Amino acid sequence: MAMTFDTSQWDRASKALLANAEPRIRRDVVQSTTRRMAETARAAARSQAGPAGRGGASGYAAETIAERDTANGAEIHGGAGSGKGAQVFHGTEFGAQRRRRSTYVMRTAGRGVGVAVTRRTTRQFRPFVGRQGYYFWPAVRQGLRGIDTRVAETLTRIVEEASHG
Repeated sequence: MAMTFDTSQWDRASKALLANAEPRIRRDVVQSTTRRMAETARAAARSQAGPAGRGGASGYAAETIAERDTANGAEIHGGAGSGKGAQVFHGTEFGAQRRRRSTYVMRTAGRGVGVAVTRRTTRQFRPFVGRQGYYFWPAVRQGLRGIDTRVAETLTRIVEEASHG
């Protein structure tokens, strides 16, 4: 699962500021913004992992959340690879059916009479929440809420530093 960010996803004010910036500065702003969102998603996953942010399925899944630089900006992805974290990422993010009942027939000792038995089991992940997510997508949505203002503030600060320096 990946979320790609480039300048085409931002509002007109940020685009105008980015249009006047050097390509290197534009790329650095996008990448630093994306890096902060990935750190937020990792921290949210670790907070669900238990003491010290280690152990448990969410702790393993947190290790798979990373950012990668692209030509036009950056990308946040989670669940990549083949380790434990990749295997449990989708379950920890979206959940699964929490409890399951399975009914089956057992035979009694001796005469072998069939008896219906209902077994209740608990599954590894929290209840299924659909596309909402537990930590990755909420962190990305939270990061997107203020992305325009953060980009504008960062670019304004860079321009001011360049004019004073």
